[in-house]
Amino acid sequence: MLHRAGNVHDSNGALDFIRSCFATLLARGFRGRLEARLDGAHFSEATCAWLRDEGIEFSVSVPFERFPELKSLIQQRARWRSIDEEWAWFECDWKPQKWNRGMRCLVYRRRVKTPRKGPIQLDLFEPIERHNEHKVVMTNKRGTPVTVLHFHNGRGSQGGSSPS
Repeated sequence: MLHRAGNVHDSNGALDFIRSCFATLLARGFRGRLEARLDGAHFSEATCAWLRDEGIEFSVSVPFERFPELKSLIQQRARWRSIDEEWAWFECDWKPQKWNRGMRCLVYRRRVKTPRKGPIQLDLFEPIERHNEHKVVMTNKRGTPVTVLHFHNGRGSQGGSSPS
């Protein structure tokens, strides 16, 4: 095992590593569906296009903080489709402006509870504030938004009923 220097970004050399891993699987006779689940550090047109072109199903987190137009799209969205009391979603046609081709883009909203800071009267109630956390996933998977969310969150087909 070799450790990389602490000042190297996670995506440095990642596409070559991903290619090598899948090539090793195929060289060893792997038969089955190839899938990849990537975090936002690996969000790039080169990586997504390679996975798509190789027929590898994938989902990748979109670091939407880097894309003001996507953040604005999320903030302006009025209609969300409910999954359950915690999760909602919508699908949109979006791609970074510099990309040649887009892919399926799913936006998820999760309602989370956080204890309110400040003095509280513990014998009466515990004040809870609710806010939304958002997750944007680009994928070539054809499943339902719930299935994609389960896959992306690492639940796959083994997961229970909750998308978290």
